[in-house]
Amino acid sequence: MNRKNSKINKQAILGRILERKLANYLYFKGYAVIRSAGSGAGKIRPEPDIVVMKNGKFICIEVTTKSELKDIEINLSKIRRIKEFVERAGTKAYLCVKYGEMKFLCIDYDFIFEKAKNKKRGKVRIIKEYILKYGKDVDTIVKEELEK
Repeated sequence: MNRKNSKINKQAILGRILERKLANYLYFKGYAVIRSAGSGAGKIRPEPDIVVMKNGKFICIEVTTKSELKDIEINLSKIRRIKEFVERAGTKAYLCVKYGEMKFLCIDYDFIFEKAKNKKRGKVRIIKEYILKYGKDVDTIVKEELEK
């Protein structure tokens, strides 16, 4: 295995670990939680990383991680799959970013959908300053969306 594949594999493993940790954290906070194994593996059906439910309401969470403060880039194909899922389900999605040891910062996927609206291919970049300024902690997101 070359160095690039090794780095990608380590990042994927860390992503799965953080998805599990976040799913377990939310479960022990009293929410019903489903984590979709291999959600980003390019399946035919769009599947978010985590679905969080309570009181008949639910939201979708996509998890990403960076070891240092950097902009986030998301493939347009992934954005379209998440958009399709939330439209079919009639719910909202959030991107939860984990920078190193910082807490998760979550941004509304509607912002990402808007940035992607007129793009034909490629990636959408979310600058770190936006995430740091507008990102909310995961507890705030689930309370606002699921306990209204």
